[in-house]
Amino acid sequence: YVLFNADRIEEAEVVLTEAVRRNPDLPDPYFNLGFVYERGKKYALAVNSFTRFVELAAKDDHNIRTAKKKIRQLSRKIRR
Repeated sequence: YVLFNADRIEEAEVVLTEAVRRNPDLPDPYFNLGFVYERGKKYALAVNSFTRFVELAAKDDHNIRTAKKKIRQLSRKIRR
């Protein structure tokens, strides 16, 4: 989060991909990685990350709605 807000996107990507590698069943790193990929204009990877978050998150997680919205928005960008 700190790296993302400091616009240190490449570093944030490294940290979050390592978190996903170490703990592939935790949903939150996928959610955050989706935003990092979006900022880096890696839209297909962002969609994959948000999708994985939705699959893993608890059904009452308040971020599911945001992730689904991002999936729709970014999918449109990929198709252009």
